[in-house]
Amino acid sequence: MNISYKHLFLPILLLCIGCASSKKIKAPDDYCVPPPYTVTKEKEAPIVIDEAKLALGKKLFEGKLSSRNILIAYASDTDEALLSLIALADDSSEQAQLKRNTLQIEIHSKINAIFSQMNSVTAELDCEEERIDQIATTLSDINDKNVTRLTVASILVGAASAVAGAYIADDGWNKGVAVGSGILGAGLSFLTLNPKGKKIILQHPRNLLRCFMTEKNDIEFPPFVWYMINEPRFTNSGESSVLRNTQKRWIKHLFDNDKEKALKAVVFSDGGVYNAGDLHTRAEMFDQMQSVIHSLNQNLNFFIQEVNMLMLKK
Repeated sequence: MNISYKHLFLPILLLCIGCASSKKIKAPDDYCVPPPYTVTKEKEAPIVIDEAKLALGKKLFEGKLSSRNILIAYASDTDEALLSLIALADDSSEQAQLKRNTLQIEIHSKINAIFSQMNSVTAELDCEEERIDQIATTLSDINDKNVTRLTVASILVGAASAVAGAYIADDGWNKGVAVGSGILGAGLSFLTLNPKGKKIILQHPRNLLRCFMTEKNDIEFPPFVWYMINEPRFTNSGESSVLRNTQKRWIKHLFDNDKEKALKAVVFSDGGVYNAGDLHTRAEMFDQMQSVIHSLNQNLNFFIQEVNMLMLKK
């Protein structure tokens, strides 16, 4: 029987090449970036609390607010309104009641503003985590399908070798086919264990992860949120901020305790080429940042409880 063996092996070879090639896919636009808004210097100026003023405030708020809540009062610019409210506590006049109402509205308005800042950051982090995780899962699925195809191709090579050996009478040709199919099968097996896989080009010029690693903030984080994540007094130890603690964990567990290596990583850049594993890592880092913001939210809830107690006092 006259068989064209190149026709037998060529489709398998093409399948091998197709599965092994490493192609880069471009990720869709980042829909998690918040809409543009009018930024003013006053709104976005970093929060700096004068320590002398804070020391005086601790005396004025003594017995009324905890030390962390005094920090929040100054950071949220509610300190003066709260002190005025405390000063009116023993005044039962109608004018004092009107003043109290005005102060309460001012305080609630500023508290709502900082909650809005916290919620906007949490929403963006949650969106980014879900988006990156979906892209990573899709990429993993594509690569898993390629591994399956390589496995099928390996089986076909073995079958083709057996068929060819049965029909080739020439011993030299028979050995050549056996050796060739063996090499091709071994190559396919290697690719199955170490597939290059497809990669993706992901651009992220707005990079919240980079802010945590470089400790630099442009307008990515609102001022109040940035203050809280950088203030060591909002942590249990009081020695290192939640930003620094998170940064240290990343460097230790993801970058072998090498900060220089971390700073060069694609996750902290404007974007680049990712494989599925890198994407899952990026999604996990967003999840950790989200947990940080949630933990800081507990401080705000406690602050509101103490403020409400002040407001209830006549």
